[in-house]
Amino acid sequence: MKKVFAIICFCAVTLGAWGQNSVMDRVKEIRKAYSEALENIKSGQEDANQNNSASVIVNENWPGSGPCKFQVDFYFTSKFDDEGVFRGRNLYFIRTKDLWATRSYTAEYLIDPESRDLMFCFIRSPKEDGSGYDELRYYFSEEGQLVRQISNGETTDNPKGDLYLFEVRHCDALKTMFVEMPPYLDRY
Repeated sequence: MKKVFAIICFCAVTLGAWGQNSVMDRVKEIRKAYSEALENIKSGQEDANQNNSASVIVNENWPGSGPCKFQVDFYFTSKFDDEGVFRGRNLYFIRTKDLWATRSYTAEYLIDPESRDLMFCFIRSPKEDGSGYDELRYYFSEEGQLVRQISNGETTDNPKGDLYLFEVRHCDALKTMFVEMPPYLDRY
């Protein structure tokens, strides 16, 4: 009986360590892809010939809030076949900036350009008391499951709860916005 219990304990520890390693490996992979995406964006801003981006800006005046601005920037690569014929676009990064009166909100979504799935989400919003910003980071598995959450510096692997689903739905709506842009941006 003690041997069976020892084997079960060993298996549980091994699986727990493997699960932790797989989360760490995925986070490392996402951080590399995020760095590459930011480098691509920076290169595109420095060289207009490499700039594959589209932006939507909405300015509105809200009673009680005053001027509000919503901006979404899409970053993508263009696909061409062997003969150089355009075949579509692969969206890889979305950045939103919301300005409500003097309160600024930012969100970034890293998209897998092949599967078009959300890999990573970063949200920065002002604290209620105005003393700085709250930050959230969500890391997703290749299957779309939340594997790590970092909330104001506190890391939780395989978190429970579903607050992150709002950001997943928001990202999906933004991806749809990109796909449904005017005809001169052929569907990807």
